[in-house]
Order: sequence, then C-alpha cells, then structure tokens
Amino acid sequence: MDKILFLSILLSSAAVEAAEKAGMPQLNPGTWFPQIFWLIITFSFLYIIISKIVLPRLSESIEQRNDHISDNIDEARNLKNQAEEQYQEYLKVIAKAKKEAQDLIEKNKKNLQEEFESKKKEIKIKSEEKLQEVEKEINNFKNAAMTSINDIAQQIAKNLVKKVSNVETNEASARAIVDEVSKKYMRGLN
Repeated sequence: MDKILFLSILLSSAAVEAAEKAGMPQLNPGTWFPQIFWLIITFSFLYIIISKIVLPRLSESIEQRNDHISDNIDEARNLKNQAEEQYQEYLKVIAKAKKEAQDLIEKNKKNLQEEFESKKKEIKIKSEEKLQEVEKEINNFKNAAMTSINDIAQQIAKNLVKKVSNVETNEASARAIVDEVSKKYMRGLN
C-alpha cells in the first residue's frame, strides 16, 4: 500500500511539473495517456470500493428497510382484519341484543295486555256484581218503600174517609182503593 501511495505521489508530481511547462495538461495530447491511466485506476478503485463495500451495505440496509416496511404492512393488514372481524362481531352482538330487547318488549307487552284484559274482566265482573247488588238493594228499598207507602196511603185513606163521612172503613176496602190509585199512578210513570 505504501508503494502505491509513493508511486501515486511521484506520478502526480511529475504531472504537476509537466503541467507547469506545457500549459494546460488537459489539452496537451502528450499527457493524455497518464491522465487516462489515473482516471481508470481511480474509477476502478472507486468502483471496487463502492461495489464491494458500500453497495452491499446499502443494499442490506434497503432490504432490511423493505422487510421492516413489509412486516409493518402485514401487521397493519392483520390488525385491520382483526378490527373488521371484531366490528362484525360487535354488529352481531348489537343485533342480537336488539332482537332480545324487542322480544322482551313484545313478551312484556303481551303479558301486560293479557294482565290488563284480565283485570278489565275482573273489574267488569265486580262492577256487574256490584251493580246487581245495588239494583237488588234499590228494588228491595223500592218494594219496601212501596209497601210502606201503600200502608201509609191505606191509613190516610181510612182516616180521610172517616173524617169526611164519619164512617169506619175496613182495611180491605182501603187497600183496594189505594191499589187502584197506585196502578193508575204507576202507568203514568211508565
């Protein structure tokens, strides 16, 4: 290596000396051969260094970067697929919950409707029973009132006949008069 360095310094100094004597060495055809020689050596040396050292490291780095990017893309796809699957499962769970809620609402609605109808029937039956009881009480009260009214009317009729005519009447004739007047009055009400 030292020899190459010494040789390159010697040749470059010779080239510098020749350049000082002849003017611009690039335009002097006598110096073209050494220039081409050093150009080939320099570019060969650079080519070997770049192709053997730099390019493999650079290619390896690029390959690692591409592998890392590919791995990240694959991982992102997997995560996206998992997220999509979980989203679909979530939609299924939501749909199932909605259906269960709807079924529960329908069931409760049906049960409430049946319970309402049952209570309605119970209330109707109870109200009819109460109505019948009240009607019986009214009829009993009416009959009792009519009997009382008839008895009172008979007494009044009997007393009235006695005061007006000074004649004592019997119960049967007073009852017959009151019954006849009551029938006429009742026909007028109906």
